[in-house]
Amino acid sequence: MGGCERRATAATGLAILAALLCLAGCEESGELPQDVELVTLEGAVLDPVVDDAGVPDAWIIVDTGDELISVRSGADGTFSIPDVPEDRAIALTVAAEDRRAIHDGAIVLADEELPLEISCAYRDLDYYDFPTMKISGTVSGAPVGSYLFFNGPDYWGEEYIQVESGAPVPYQFTVEVIGDRETYTFAAMAFDGNSGEILGATAATVDVAGTAEADLEWGSGGNQDLLITTNQPVLDGAPLEELDDSEALANLSLIMGGETADAILGWAEGWEAVADGFEIDAWYTPVVGYDHAVTAFLTDDIMGDGPFAYGRVPLEAGAATVHVDVLDAPALDDHGDFGPDTTLSWGEVDGADRYTVYVLEDDMLAMWLLTDTPEVTFPRLPEDFDTSLIAGDDGQWHVRVSQYAEDEDDEIDYSHPYLVSETPGGDLVW
Repeated sequence: MGGCERRATAATGLAILAALLCLAGCEESGELPQDVELVTLEGAVLDPVVDDAGVPDAWIIVDTGDELISVRSGADGTFSIPDVPEDRAIALTVAAEDRRAIHDGAIVLADEELPLEISCAYRDLDYYDFPTMKISGTVSGAPVGSYLFFNGPDYWGEEYIQVESGAPVPYQFTVEVIGDRETYTFAAMAFDGNSGEILGATAATVDVAGTAEADLEWGSGGNQDLLITTNQPVLDGAPLEELDDSEALANLSLIMGGETADAILGWAEGWEAVADGFEIDAWYTPVVGYDHAVTAFLTDDIMGDGPFAYGRVPLEAGAATVHVDVLDAPALDDHGDFGPDTTLSWGEVDGADRYTVYVLEDDMLAMWLLTDTPEVTFPRLPEDFDTSLIAGDDGQWHVRVSQYAEDEDDEIDYSHPYLVSETPGGDLVW
């Protein structure tokens, strides 16, 4: 799921205006021991969705355990906090109006590259004016009498194009380009207008621009049956016995293609519980030149708000079987309220290397709370802090565990498994 994630990267040219930043002042609740090494914490609060533009007037709150320090970011998002412990853990909270707050309860600055860059996007993507791109071209070789529809990142075709002859079929659609993509990968799928049977798919990649063209050739390889096997996850302390059997079954497993697996090339059609997990019957169209991946979303109510286990693993193009070994969803010690002076805890999950608590408000991500251990304590906040910057009275908290690899740019490396499991908790209460 995307969001406010702390990133410690080298940044240069941060102009820090100490006089501006000190307007917010500091709240002191004690004095640090004499032998603590101190450092100036410099950094910037940035919006990762719009080319890391600075986020002005954000709260940056440091809790050393002995003092609670707060400053506000300048017009360019930069901030500076002097005399912060360098070699012992501090808690860092960042919040800004209408944006996703973030809290990390155990940062050791000696282990970080300064200045810190802290990403903080708007909760609601409607705040952004994303550019659009018009994609057009032709599809050749699709079965006569079939219907074509298109999909890609953040796009699911609303119109179907009927293939009436063997001539190349013209197509055109418009998408919003979200984020800093340089290329856009999409798929064209054909289905039988009478039976609804999917007849195949093909994919194309274009450079991001105002307009782009791609002429797609339908492959002759046809569809590949795929058997997806999984383990049996334990969700919030209870083994998962069955999967959702609703019409949303296709969402339980998808087969995708592209550098980050953006284009859907197939999906699940049925499942069966077996002794040690699940067997999911699926199909897909292998497309030459594209990396493939398969996802498995294991839950008994895909449209509900219950615990789930999710896994995404690489798929060798043309493979007929693949195994997805998902993580258990955390078993919560308490599903109650979370707020000031409270701590959440849960059992450790085998294989998980990241723990996170997040808060939703009106179905939008309002706050991330990062932790290295299976518990989170609610952050201390200044007395004059407006709590609505984090969430109102109708926030709900969830616990997420995950496992994934990162590349040299600290981005998710999808050539390795990406695993996420979650358990919903209770309400956020101030």
